Amino acid sequence: MGSILLFFLFLLFLFFVSKYYSILLQRFGSYFSVNEKKWKLPIDFFSYFLSFCTLNVFSSLGIFLIHFLVLSFFFEFIFLLLPKRFKSISKIDFLKQCSVIPFFLTLILFIYGFFNIRNIVLTSYEISTTKNLSSSFRILFVSDAHYGTVLEKNDLDQICNELANYSFDVVILGGDIVDENTSFKEMKEIFSTFGNIESKYGTYFIYGNHDRQKYTNQKSFSEEELEQALLEFHITSLIDEEVLLGDNVLLLGREDASEKRKNINSLVGSLDSSKFVILVDHQPVSFQENAQYGVDLMLSGHTHAGQIFPAGYLIKWFRLSDLWYGHDKIKQMDAIVSSGLTGWGYPIRTQEHSEYVIIDIVMK
Repeated sequence: MGSILLFFLFLLFLFFVSKYYSILLQRFGSYFSVNEKKWKLPIDFFSYFLSFCTLNVFSSLGIFLIHFLVLSFFFEFIFLLLPKRFKSISKIDFLKQCSVIPFFLTLILFIYGFFNIRNIVLTSYEISTTKNLSSSFRILFVSDAHYGTVLEKNDLDQICNELANYSFDVVILGGDIVDENTSFKEMKEIFSTFGNIESKYGTYFIYGNHDRQKYTNQKSFSEEELEQALLEFHITSLIDEEVLLGDNVLLLGREDASEKRKNINSLVGSLDSSKFVILVDHQPVSFQENAQYGVDLMLSGHTHAGQIFPAGYLIKWFRLSDLWYGHDKIKQMDAIVSSGLTGWGYPIRTQEHSEYVIIDIVMK
């Protein structure tokens, strides 16, 4: 029944969107005196083609067309509200008939997104605790690099040069460092680079939903090869495992929520509550449950803070995750969700920014 409903909604969407594209194309043609009857079949064919392209939300063209459609609907409403004396002005009529404004606004937005995703910034947080720490504790947290989508070796080297100015207690790689588009060479390249970042207690990695390349039938590397690369570059993977960092900080790395994983109670139920507990879970879920079991700091990524406007707000409004971006406090637990080092799929970011995160834990 659900499949039938989805198919019906698909056909409905295809019908209405193709009709709207047909209207836009007819308007454009009529402004340049194109014979509507003569060109009806090509216009209808091209309208359906554009509709199918729009449905492909995993392509840059599809995302471009969605933005164009949304802006076109918005300006339809604006033109509708214009007084009659303005509607008859030839320049305004041209803008409407030829969809000039939504097209160029979409183009400008995508040019901005192309540069925005490459502008990687530092985001800093200071977390206070009443638990006994011998000194302040500094974390470098990096997630969602999706290496191969945007980043190249030169970009990694530049980031590492910036990070050389800081001293870290631990480096945490929070999942989706690589994905389906990452080659074997690129996989080793990024882990080699991150493995060389100096820290007191080393570098730790948890899996995201993309690292194992499970969304493609043509994998560039196996999980065993990825694990071997981690070992080679002195990076420790944590799959529902814990490690004590010094005397007072406990790091717990979760298996990704898309995989079969242990119950949180079996992992933290018997932990020493005097330790400062950091839980790293790629997807920002189960905040209340984690807080209930005494986690002090939870680190996540996955959402990309939307990446493509207005996806971030949709995540927030429909509660698709416990937190779409930034910092929140749940009982005694601090939760931080990173927007990621870049993004997935599209070499553009039209919502929020790309980042790496530095967290300082200090005693009250």
